[in-house]
Amino acid sequence: MKSMKFLSVFTGSLSYAVLRYLVFGTVSVANLPCYVANKAISLSAVVALCASAYYLNRGRIDEQRDWFAFFKITTSVHVLLSVMLFSAEYYPKMFAGGKMNLHGELFILFGVLAVAMLMYRTIVRETTADLKILQPLSIAAIALHQLFLGMSGWLKWQEWPGYMPPITMIGFIVAVIAIVFQIKSATRLK
Repeated sequence: MKSMKFLSVFTGSLSYAVLRYLVFGTVSVANLPCYVANKAISLSAVVALCASAYYLNRGRIDEQRDWFAFFKITTSVHVLLSVMLFSAEYYPKMFAGGKMNLHGELFILFGVLAVAMLMYRTIVRETTADLKILQPLSIAAIALHQLFLGMSGWLKWQEWPGYMPPITMIGFIVAVIAIVFQIKSATRLK
């Protein structure tokens, strides 16, 4: 049953990405296996993180752990694909004069910080006090990673392919919702 939920999240994210970037956008079908799929994988990761925070807030620990495991898997795949794809050709808004611009630098910084906090949480046996601080910070880093990648196009709705909001905008909103769940859980655990 839980694998069907995970598959539904990924299928929904991939369907959205295909519609936005291939059907209504100008991205080539040749870029479906990595570039477009990576967008769906990143959205799936943020949705999984939000679901994990939601279930933690509800005290449903087994479901929280399942969704967090799915988050870790999708994040790992996203990081690997992103390292392979990151270039001025794929992300021209992140570069100027052959180097990363400020948005590019901040986008990478917050992505690396989010992964570092995830690794810390996974490797080190943390205390409840560590989690109360670490979890909202790691989700905030993910939200900021999304923000600096996509914010330049968020308000230009008339340029959105098919008038579909950017995946970074959706991911940012979902991450903010996850932060709210996480903070509610932390205050409940006091």
